[in-house]
Amino acid sequence: MNHYAFRVYRGSYNNPRFAGTVSAESMGKAVKTIMTQNKITVLETPMLGQSKFDFMLDGQKVGILIYANPEDYIHG
Repeated sequence: MNHYAFRVYRGSYNNPRFAGTVSAESMGKAVKTIMTQNKITVLETPMLGQSKFDFMLDGQKVGILIYANPEDYIHG
């Protein structure tokens, strides 16, 4: 099990909405846990025959940053 720090931000990295830590088997599972715990959804917007995807929280576009601890990867 790896431990990750995360920040959910709006607009720019320097505008955090909240931050915390999460434990998960992989970074992908950590993202799913963060989304579930904080009610973050993915919005698909069709654009010129393609789709654009955004993380959404309370009707606002947000981003998710995850920080990995180097010591979790010391043995490969």
